[in-house]
Amino acid sequence: MTCVAPSTSVTNQNDLKEVLKQTQGVPFYQRPEWAQALALPHPVLANLPHLTKEDFRQNSPTGFLPDRFDLATLAQSGVIEEENTSGTSGTSVRVIFGSTWWAEQESRALRQNQLIRQVLQEN
Repeated sequence: MTCVAPSTSVTNQNDLKEVLKQTQGVPFYQRPEWAQALALPHPVLANLPHLTKEDFRQNSPTGFLPDRFDLATLAQSGVIEEENTSGTSGTSVRVIFGSTWWAEQESRALRQNQLIRQVLQEN
């Protein structure tokens, strides 16, 4: 599965089309309002339906997982880990992350500091 890293920005129509390809086979995005928006020849990011917290609560994580994947199999293989949001604004949401998500986001965050970035590049 090809994913666009969080640090990747959608700066042009080709980038957006590549990102939107990731919705193929994902149950949530087969809903009529999304199917219609994604079928447009030149979709505009700002015009896509908005995701709400309730969408995540009702559909996460399996509704956002491509059909070709099985949640239990991914968890057993160690490829993903499941977490829950804190639920401070309502019912908590089950979310899945790649097993290396924490290290990856920490690495990106640390590299935002010029001094730390230089130290990490030296080692």
